[in-house]
Amino acid sequence: MNSTQTIIFYIIIFLFSLFFLSISMKSNKKSVKKFFSILSFFLLWFINVFRSSTVGVDYNSVGNAYSSIVMGIYDSNYNWFWLPLRIFCKIVGLIFGPNPFFFFFIIGTIMILFLYKTINKCEHKLFSLFLFIVFGLYLQSFNQERQMVALIIILYGSFFINNNDKKKYIFTILFASIFHESALVFIPLYYLKNIDYKKKTILIYILVAIFLFFSGGIFFKLISYTKYSIYFASQYNISNVKSTIFNLLVRIVLFIFCIINKRGIKPEDKNI
Repeated sequence: MNSTQTIIFYIIIFLFSLFFLSISMKSNKKSVKKFFSILSFFLLWFINVFRSSTVGVDYNSVGNAYSSIVMGIYDSNYNWFWLPLRIFCKIVGLIFGPNPFFFFFIIGTIMILFLYKTINKCEHKLFSLFLFIVFGLYLQSFNQERQMVALIIILYGSFFINNNDKKKYIFTILFASIFHESALVFIPLYYLKNIDYKKKTILIYILVAIFLFFSGGIFFKLISYTKYSIYFASQYNISNVKSTIFNLLVRIVLFIFCIINKRGIKPEDKNI
């Protein structure tokens, strides 16, 4: 398929997935709700786990790393798979073999499963799935599936913050970190839940953001001494000013949206 046909294909899939979820939400019959919810899930799951190896910039690199680890020829070239993930690969490989399809099948299934578990906990289910799709997060999973599966598990774990269940939250973060160790950064989030977003707090955020922006060179220097330095000379090191500005604007809009809605939540509704 050419690019236009591909876009049309994904749009149709997304529309049907949203449509089926809408039917599920409107129905009063459990059997109907479950059936259409499964249909909505199935569409997004199917095209994720059965996609071609040419879909996704890191499909082959991640797949090769998985196969090499399973076959016992792991070396320093794959040190971006940290120990828990290598153990996960060994377990999957022991059962299914070195074919990377099974690795992507399993983490793709986990990702979509936790996506719908998260959506089912949301007050506005359809809108939640819509946002996930239109902001490109679903399609981003084709390029960064390990990161996205970790992110979605973290989103699911955020409900444990509202319920003051620290053990389940930390366990969820540890589970997410199997797929990408950056998930561990979110552990302190539990202790930041009671921060009141006043003007002073927002001003501090802005000042910190400005400082980090102008300190980019320092951070790049520090990263160059870590295993992530391999990305500097890879296909992921892409500098695009327009896309950077667009992503920044999107995040600013989301931040403002969250602040506005947080002010409208009554104390007794915070566990919604």
